[in-house]
Amino acid sequence: APNPGQNTRFKILDAVAQFEMSDQFNVWVGRFLPPSDRANLYGLLLLIDIRRNPGSEEFELAKFLETHEIPYLVVLTKADKLSKTQRKKRLGAICSQLNRDENGVILFSSKTKLGRETVISEIESLLEWYETEED
Repeated sequence: APNPGQNTRFKILDAVAQFEMSDQFNVWVGRFLPPSDRANLYGLLLLIDIRRNPGSEEFELAKFLETHEIPYLVVLTKADKLSKTQRKKRLGAICSQLNRDENGVILFSSKTKLGRETVISEIESLLEWYETEED
């Protein structure tokens, strides 16, 4: 569990694994995103396996992040497991379900490094924005 006193900038959370341990969303969020960490949180990467539809945990987490004005980036993982045609179909379907523009979602593969530079660039842009805001 995160140390509430640590200076947290980014969190990587496996929502599916955590939801299996906790049947209440607020308990889960309170444990992994306590208010003391939220004040220092710059953003969150919401990782979703491209081969499955987003579950209630992703929808609830996205709603929570939007409500609390926490920036987040949707990253569809395991893109290498699908053909280019299948990727395009799944991207469209998932974006439709999450009510997000396809340009705002990143296809990612740790195996082929697809999307790696885009994720790094997005994180760097967010950090630069916060540095500008702090000046």
